[in-house]
Amino acid sequence: MEKSLDREGLVVMLFQQAEHLGIKEIQATASPFSFHLRFDGREAYTLLLLRSSDFWHFRVHLASVRPALLVVWEHDSFLPVDVLSIKTGGLWSRYTAPRIEKRSRYTAGILLGRLMCGDKEGYQMLNDLPAPTRYRYLARVKELTKRPRGRPLKV
Repeated sequence: MEKSLDREGLVVMLFQQAEHLGIKEIQATASPFSFHLRFDGREAYTLLLLRSSDFWHFRVHLASVRPALLVVWEHDSFLPVDVLSIKTGGLWSRYTAPRIEKRSRYTAGILLGRLMCGDKEGYQMLNDLPAPTRYRYLARVKELTKRPRGRPLKV
């Protein structure tokens, strides 16, 4: 039986792939899934998540301290921070995401990220959708702007 990837496994992968990804130094912080990384001549406070869309799901955008870099396994959203994808080994600059060829469950995170960032192209895509779908996306955006009940993710 194959074990699915979790955040602990992603930390191990980050240390294994550090040289390949161009990371010069990794310093631990108080949180088990955040680090200070030094790469390409710059230093960044980093948070590890499995998918970049978890940035919105865990409400990291509402945290008092926002990471400068997100290290993820798979980049699948539009974010206001730089993203380092371990799966592809690529660094995505802020406000960039994979292109949407056709709508699916996978591309829903990209459109939602565009809407959360206030991207004009995202709202243009939204206007092309049927009314019920449009209202579902707008309701989700409204929901993500509020902090949920319970303890927030430690950033």
